[in-house]
Amino acid sequence: MNEELLEPEYLNRKQVAVLLGVSEKWLAQSGKDFGPPRFRFGGMIRYHIADVRNWARQQKVSV
Repeated sequence: MNEELLEPEYLNRKQVAVLLGVSEKWLAQSGKDFGPPRFRFGGMIRYHIADVRNWARQQKVSV
């Protein structure tokens, strides 16, 4: 089975929101200043899975 079908390289906003446990609205409003890096393909916003994971790791806080 093709591994790319199991985990797409680029995710849409809804998929990233589910992965991170945040709302789609938060992602849309986070823009380039805070949220994970994003790409625009035509009129669609997409997030590279590796960028999302790397960004999430960088959000670790010490308590």
